[in-house]
Amino acid sequence: MDFAFALARGVEYNHASFKWYELIRENIMSLSDAAGWSAMAITVIYSCIGLPAQVRKNYINKSTAGLSVFMTAVMFLTFVNWTAYALLKQPPDWYIAVSNSPGIIGSLTLLCQFRIYKKRVGPL
Repeated sequence: MDFAFALARGVEYNHASFKWYELIRENIMSLSDAAGWSAMAITVIYSCIGLPAQVRKNYINKSTAGLSVFMTAVMFLTFVNWTAYALLKQPPDWYIAVSNSPGIIGSLTLLCQFRIYKKRVGPL
């Protein structure tokens, strides 16, 4: 029986009758594992493609113009805190730790670029 149909008729919903739920639960992986892998993949793509692209752009232009130092610092602290949380958790949460670790390096590199490409005023 379809969930929406059961809800509309006031019939008790039996989730075990849905074959897709059983497939996910018993044969493939749990829904939480699927969500973990998905979140990890998206974060790794962002950290390993998006951040290096920004670092490269800054390097070519020798400038961090248009980039917020505050937002970059917050991003760095976010990656650090998520990684620390994941590693301190018992058992460690490898989805979070693995996906956020590259972001620490990328955002730290951006923070270094703010220092390197800072516009100098005066003779120095």
